[in-house]
Amino acid sequence: MMDSIDTFIDELLPLLDAQSPASPTPLQNHVMQNLDHCLPFREHAPSRARLHPGLKSGSVHSGDILSVIRSLLIFRGITFDTRRASNSDGWYSHRSQWEYYRGPYSEDNENEFVNARAYGPTDGRSTKNFSTFWDAAPGIQEFLFDDKMKVLHNRGFSETIKFLLARKDLPSFGRLSSFLLVEDLVYAGLVQSPSLEEFAREVGNLKKGAGRALQRMVPGHPSLSQSDIAQAFISVFECVASLVALYIY
Repeated sequence: MMDSIDTFIDELLPLLDAQSPASPTPLQNHVMQNLDHCLPFREHAPSRARLHPGLKSGSVHSGDILSVIRSLLIFRGITFDTRRASNSDGWYSHRSQWEYYRGPYSEDNENEFVNARAYGPTDGRSTKNFSTFWDAAPGIQEFLFDDKMKVLHNRGFSETIKFLLARKDLPSFGRLSSFLLVEDLVYAGLVQSPSLEEFAREVGNLKKGAGRALQRMVPGHPSLSQSDIAQAFISVFECVASLVALYIY
């Protein structure tokens, strides 16, 4: 497994320069078809890389927190992996910014603003959810902050996923999109960064592609329980971390 992961990293690192290799390998060709979905270096994928710094750095002014939450909801719930998103930093502090972004919008070009299958088959993923997400953001802010909206509660990763999944005002947000939104909130400095063990448990709970990929790495491809997937994730992470350390040092 170590050699396979080493080859994987070695082939994909050149893609961080946003330039196509002169003679791309089959793996590089596959990843370049959709960097948002396939590039494992998450923060370098196009949709994340172009976002407003305040949505990623954790250094946003306290008065802009609600804008951060609204912008991330819109990013994960509507604009991720769309052609029009390549022309925007994804920052929405006023409704008028969304109206300007959409321009002369009509039902005929809906797919330019929303990818209905950004995370696989999804019910209700639509630009019509903008107002719903906009109005839902204050409730998420109240969960993350104290009564005076000044001090973070230091909510945990799993705790915040559970909170989002329990809400009824986030159409199209299932377990995967909620997981990704909470990751975004961690990067924005609004949710505690999970431990490796906590993150691995949530990967196991997802029952998505990561679990299937880990299962295929086990000889015979046996069915894995959620706890098995979590342990396999930790093993692969530690292997990757040791290899990346060699590239850095």
